[in-house]
Amino acid sequence: MSEIDSKPKAIVRENPEPEEGRNPWPYAVWLFFGIMIGWGVTYMGLLAGDGSLLGGDRRTIVASEPLAADSMPKADGAKVFQNVCMACHQQTGLGVPGAFPPLAGSEWVNGDVHIPAKIILKGLQGSIEVKGASFNGVMPTFGEQLKDEEIAAVVTYIRTQWGNNTGPLTAAEVKELREKYKDKTTPWSAEELKK
Repeated sequence: MSEIDSKPKAIVRENPEPEEGRNPWPYAVWLFFGIMIGWGVTYMGLLAGDGSLLGGDRRTIVASEPLAADSMPKADGAKVFQNVCMACHQQTGLGVPGAFPPLAGSEWVNGDVHIPAKIILKGLQGSIEVKGASFNGVMPTFGEQLKDEEIAAVVTYIRTQWGNNTGPLTAAEVKELREKYKDKTTPWSAEELKK
């Protein structure tokens, strides 16, 4: 009688007890890792072997030259208005009654082209009458924050929006005004602007 015959049938049907042992990786996994390591070594050897910090990037570095003044992007008056002026004068240019004067149809905007630029450069303080309504407040100076091109662009913008249809202002004119009033340290009053 063999050993299998001597064991009860229930024990013969059971799988053997699991045991710790060596379970090697399949050959496909070893092959995959071998190919990847070989590719990586080849790539680094062929493309980054010159000691450059750029690694495999072989693009030519070209020193950039400054843009010519006439190719520089022009200031956008609508964006300047949106970023600087719109909070008080509103998107419609109608201002806030009793607080901030309107720009739409304003005699100050549509009159002498230099007046809005002077106000932006040095600010405005005190009582001012706009379209028959009186306003008494302070407009801060933006001369230090805005470039000549930006001031010219925003003045041109407000003089051509909301029914306003008057001429533009140039950056050269703003530069002249900035130089002419460089020693002025206080905001304008309406009386000073009328002179």
